[in-house]
Amino acid sequence: MKKKDPVREGLVRFSEGVTSKSTAVAGGAPEDQLRAPLEQFLKGLGAAWGWTVTCTGEVPVAGRLGRPDYAVSKNGLLTGHIELKKPGTGAVAARFRGHDKEQFKRFSNLPNILYTDGNEWALYRDGKRVRGVVRLAGAVDVDGKGAVGPRDGERLEAALRDFLEWHPILPMVAGGTVDLKGFAEVLAPLCRLLRSEVAEALIRPASPIHAAADDWRHLLFPEASDEQFADAYAQTVAFALLLGRVWVRNH
Repeated sequence: MKKKDPVREGLVRFSEGVTSKSTAVAGGAPEDQLRAPLEQFLKGLGAAWGWTVTCTGEVPVAGRLGRPDYAVSKNGLLTGHIELKKPGTGAVAARFRGHDKEQFKRFSNLPNILYTDGNEWALYRDGKRVRGVVRLAGAVDVDGKGAVGPRDGERLEAALRDFLEWHPILPMVAGGTVDLKGFAEVLAPLCRLLRSEVAEALIRPASPIHAAADDWRHLLFPEASDEQFADAYAQTVAFALLLGRVWVRNH
């Protein structure tokens, strides 16, 4: 009996759905025709792998970085983001121009984002591409199931698992101890996002962060600006996590 390939089977349904929408008489924006088929693809793939995968559209990212097309959660926890491009744009950031290029610079602050135009798929972390670009055999907007080659599911599976199973990995040095410099580099983009979240929360007087800033100024630094507080708060939390991880490793 032939072994089932849920990724390839899902890709075929995805491509058929995109082609059906893209070639309909009532034409719409090319990028939008990827949305419903992609949601169904990832939901079905998650079920095949024993997860609940949910794609939530147009969720704003802290720090005014913009709105990736999807925030993706696995079993109720945010795991990353997806940015869609119209078929033919590709997923290689070095080829982006204009708006796409500027947008990628902003989204480079995100620790786990998947780019796809349906035909190409590429995973980026902190602006750096992870693995190679996966290209399907054909074009999903016109070729239907013919866009998916015999090995396309196998090739894409590693990238999708990498995306959905993401979590920060502690850099280690010889002897099994934590590389503190490397760990700080892992925390840096998350620290920037936290700093942006804190800065936005300070705008709201009813926010608990606003009250914490008032206490902080009263007890420690009365002349500190909101920007300085946000930066200090984010660094404090980041280094508390760093020290806590070291303590756990040593006890």
